[in-house]
Amino acid sequence: MEDILQSPDELRYNKFAIVYIQIFSVDHFDVSQLAGRFVEVDNSIDSQIFITDELHESPVKRYGVRGFDFSLSLDEPYPVTLSGHIFVEVSVFFGRTVSVTYRMVVDGDYCRCSEAISTDHLISLASMNMGAEHWSCDDDKKFSTINLDITDMRVEDLCIDECGRWLDVPVVLPGDEGINNFVDIQRRYKRLIGRNQVFAQTKDMNYVYVDVWEDVAHTGGMFSAMKEPEIIDHIYRRHGKELTGLMSLYPYEWPYRTDECFDDVCGTNVAIDTDDLILVNPNMCVVFGTYGLRGGESPTDWEAHLRERKRYHVSWPEYLLILEMVLAKKYTINVALDLFLYNTIRVSSLRHARGVLEENARRVLRVTKLLLQLDAVKYSRYISHKIMFERTARRLEVERDIARLNDAMDKIDQSLLNISEMRKLKQSGMLNVVLGCISAASLFGVLFQQIEVPFIQRFGMHDFAGSVGLAIITFTLALIVFGSVMLIVFSLRNNKL
Repeated sequence: MEDILQSPDELRYNKFAIVYIQIFSVDHFDVSQLAGRFVEVDNSIDSQIFITDELHESPVKRYGVRGFDFSLSLDEPYPVTLSGHIFVEVSVFFGRTVSVTYRMVVDGDYCRCSEAISTDHLISLASMNMGAEHWSCDDDKKFSTINLDITDMRVEDLCIDECGRWLDVPVVLPGDEGINNFVDIQRRYKRLIGRNQVFAQTKDMNYVYVDVWEDVAHTGGMFSAMKEPEIIDHIYRRHGKELTGLMSLYPYEWPYRTDECFDDVCGTNVAIDTDDLILVNPNMCVVFGTYGLRGGESPTDWEAHLRERKRYHVSWPEYLLILEMVLAKKYTINVALDLFLYNTIRVSSLRHARGVLEENARRVLRVTKLLLQLDAVKYSRYISHKIMFERTARRLEVERDIARLNDAMDKIDQSLLNISEMRKLKQSGMLNVVLGCISAASLFGVLFQQIEVPFIQRFGMHDFAGSVGLAIITFTLALIVFGSVMLIVFSLRNNKL
């Protein structure tokens, strides 16, 4: 199918932020091993939206880490160049779940863009830590590829080597053809954070948070004559194809961006205010915030608010924290499911079943406690944040993941209980053999007594009575040997199961 030319009615993004979220877990996070590299962040938003006193002894810790500089170019649908600094922040939830955010803030200060970019440009940028699908072919038609990768990203002032060690002299990662430098950067920061730690075997969870600031524009200058709620309504209702492409990371091929897919891909607005738009799915979310356009009659000091916003690099910092909580909860569920399956698969004999049952029982308690801690709803100060948390969790299908985890735990435990019952049956059969041997061995006393068979002796057959006694001894010995052999055989079979 040939590509259809893009509609001239497109959105243009003058200022925006992209937050690349990487989530993984460690056995125990120890910041003392990273002294001088991590600086604890005093995040005032946490205390504003969460009742932090109820976090008890395991609060959410946030640290700032030295970031790096970058430069890259985008060719489609028209040439654009970007350069600037990417901020890195590490959030640790209850000492185990780690969320690393890489924040690209294109505002003319932190990062600069040669001109306003399109939705397709945003898709290319979001694809740096996610997979974007785009069919393309070279001019001579010899091969085609479906991957959309930024392969000319040049990275400077990076102070971490390939093994996660801190460097005194920064390194430069050139933009090589076919290499996605951002994946390598994520690997380096993870190794820095997780030195001397045990990582979960579950694959890292990547997520993209796209935050469009209040100066979102439209080709032809349509938004200049519209108020904030009208802008949001127009984007929501008239730019469904663009939003579907952004939320599915599918650029350029307009026939595959259809309004019919909007509800499935983008979902409903999880925001509370009518002049803001937040769309969420399991892979990424996009935020349109227009509240900065409000006039001076508002009691809120918007200039001070916008200055503070730059500290968090997004227009909705409270929603970023809520989203991180939901993502950490979803990742924790997947880690627990993988661990339960791994523990069950490695059961190689019946004698290990009981130990795995006990280990799973202890792990269920730990996972349940962690999931309850990550349930940010009970820490939220405002009802609006509770609603947004629940809506986001619904779009991320957290309840479905919990149901899968509970179902898997029930099936695993039932399988292990069945194995234990099999072992008990084997042991009961073996016990019968042992009791038989004990009964036979009780007759062994005849070896130490004079053999007399009064019934035979009554008929004067004294010599024959001795032969009968010898036969009894022989039979008793044979029974003892047979019982011992059967005991050994049953034991060996039991150990092999």
